[in-house]
Amino acid sequence: MVTAQPARERLEVVDSLRGLALLGILLVNMAAFKSPYAYEFLRTATGETLSSVDHAVRWLIAFLAEGKFYSTFSFLFGLGFALQLTRLEAQGAPAQRIYVRRLGVLLLIGLVHATLIWSGDILVIYALLGFLLLLFRQRAPRTILVWAGLLWALPILLMAAFVGLLALAASVPESAKILEQVSREVLADFQKEAQKAWQAYGQGSFGEILRYRLSELGRMYLFWWFGAPTILAMFLLGVYAGRRGVFQDLLAHQGLVRGVAWAGLLLGLPLNGIYAWLASHLAKNFSLLVFSQTLVFFFLAPALLCLGYLSAMTLLLQREQWRQRLGWLSAVGRMALSNYLLQSVICTLIFYNYGLGLYGQVSVTVGLLLTLAIYMVQVLLSNWWLRRFRFGPAECLWRSLTYGQRQPMRIA
Repeated sequence: MVTAQPARERLEVVDSLRGLALLGILLVNMAAFKSPYAYEFLRTATGETLSSVDHAVRWLIAFLAEGKFYSTFSFLFGLGFALQLTRLEAQGAPAQRIYVRRLGVLLLIGLVHATLIWSGDILVIYALLGFLLLLFRQRAPRTILVWAGLLWALPILLMAAFVGLLALAASVPESAKILEQVSREVLADFQKEAQKAWQAYGQGSFGEILRYRLSELGRMYLFWWFGAPTILAMFLLGVYAGRRGVFQDLLAHQGLVRGVAWAGLLLGLPLNGIYAWLASHLAKNFSLLVFSQTLVFFFLAPALLCLGYLSAMTLLLQREQWRQRLGWLSAVGRMALSNYLLQSVICTLIFYNYGLGLYGQVSVTVGLLLTLAIYMVQVLLSNWWLRRFRFGPAECLWRSLTYGQRQPMRIA
């Protein structure tokens, strides 16, 4: 029976990148944990204003974090697919069968997470899209790269075409009035859903929260499926890096990594600046046209900056001095699934009515401080845990169900 690889076979730089991505994911998800998803579209309608500090923090999160770290996680998911299949095939194991079982278990964990803990779950979409990676198992690296580019461009082009149609409609007085009415109706729908969320999560019992969460899941997965081409594109870029052996031999690929770092940062930073400006403008004066323009840059900009982050961080971790300073990231990344689920458990207990009941009562700045505090707890807990055990608890469950036997956890 094939067992999961021991810690010594892991690529420490990949674990460190996962650890960094978990911080970014919590930083962005905090807004959705502490208040309704539609909150950013509702300030004008509710009359709420942000302090100058909150506004600056909100803008920086949009500029530097939103969309970037789920893209990072997607890239690392694809990279893990390529590395795992290579390792299993070298062992003579039935690689495809094991991978399919692995995705099936991940899907089950995601469904439990989405229904019982938090509707913002990404695991279900990752598991379902992960099956599509099998179509690229025997493809040449160049073919994989072309498909990644096409999938990344697809939602951008579709949304850009929609923006063009909206702009054309806005230039005609009669249709402009209709567009304004539609914008008001969309905003009213956002406001109605926000009120339902405040009532359920802020005041409801566990059963009432569960019922609302199930009704919310449909809208959440609709959004994720709209972004599915981008997620799959990042999966494929990770597969490409794995097939090229980039992380297995970073010294030989240092030029490629450095080039991607410069390109990602130089293109990604200004484009994400535009995205953050549009998102800020949208919160002050909602319109369907600006909302659509914001989505164009949401699909365009984060992936570029994500690649810049990944490559720059990878180069930094090649230096012994920085590897020692950032070594604590590796333990968090080795327990990525456990830590992702733990973030949801902690935050829902803080904000939902069956916990501390702080839903809708925490500012952007306090949310940032909470993010840092929770993450530091995870850093300490992960390092403590991995001095005693080989895997995180969720990872052990995932591996045990995948391989059909209980995986040894304790370090001998």
